[in-house]
Amino acid sequence: MQERPTPTGAASAWGAFARDPATHAVVALGFTQIIAWGTTLYALGVLGKPIAADTGWSQSLVFGGLTIALLVSSAASTTVGRLIDARGGRPIMCAGSILIAIGLVALSQVTHPYAYLAAWGFLGLAMRM
Repeated sequence: MQERPTPTGAASAWGAFARDPATHAVVALGFTQIIAWGTTLYALGVLGKPIAADTGWSQSLVFGGLTIALLVSSAASTTVGRLIDARGGRPIMCAGSILIAIGLVALSQVTHPYAYLAAWGFLGLAMRM
């Protein structure tokens, strides 16, 4: 029976990197951030005009929803920052992900402009988390 050669150099360094728990955490965080930003901040750039066409609302109203979200997000920054300092980032970010999911479901169900803006306000808090 022939012995396998022990990996050296780049192969062993890559294997150690891939097995490192910190690498898994960073990759998971990267995926969650891409999903969170993509479904909240950037989605309206693609979906804004179809939403306006489907609902009959003005594009100003539709894109104004994101403005409401950003205003709420900025207003909540200090409070969310203090929560992160007090409790750590993990529970706050997990709560934010759950709230984003709830907010997106709510946003998909609205039929009135005020409810639409309120859903974006809720998403603004979730986005800050």
